[in-house]
Amino acid sequence: MLVVSSGPLTNSILFLFFVLVCYISQRYVFCFPVIFCTAIAWYGLLTVMDFVFIVVVDTAYQVEDGDMWKLYNYYEATESSGMIGLFITFLI
Repeated sequence: MLVVSSGPLTNSILFLFFVLVCYISQRYVFCFPVIFCTAIAWYGLLTVMDFVFIVVVDTAYQVEDGDMWKLYNYYEATESSGMIGLFITFLI
């Protein structure tokens, strides 16, 4: 589960760091380049859409051990029902 959650968690922490740097810079230095604000906004959008991209890529390549299916395969092997793995992956 740590492997599946480490990607979105890292993206979220990095995005929050970028937002904090932008906020502090605008608050105390009164200057932050507009192009960097735009890049941070796009990075935030891509962070939110990361799950959709993972689903599209794993479905397109039909990878059975991709990120979308790791927890499904684990719960299928241990508890004979992989649906809880899909649910946890969706929540993450």
